[in-house]
Amino acid sequence: MRSFRKHNGLSLAFLALFLAASGVQAVAGLAEFNEEQERHGNPHVSFWRDVTSSAYGSAVMENW
Repeated sequence: MRSFRKHNGLSLAFLALFLAASGVQAVAGLAEFNEEQERHGNPHVSFWRDVTSSAYGSAVMENW
């Protein structure tokens, strides 16, 4: 296991950064979307529904 981390440390660091950025983007995007929904009188959506939507996938690909 130690040699795996040694040989793949940079890849693991970038994977951790990508996952952290995706998580922050998911939370911020959900808050923004639900705020917009509230302004228009529509119900809020759940975290899971937002993360599995095509809008979230599109936003991740735009920032990738």
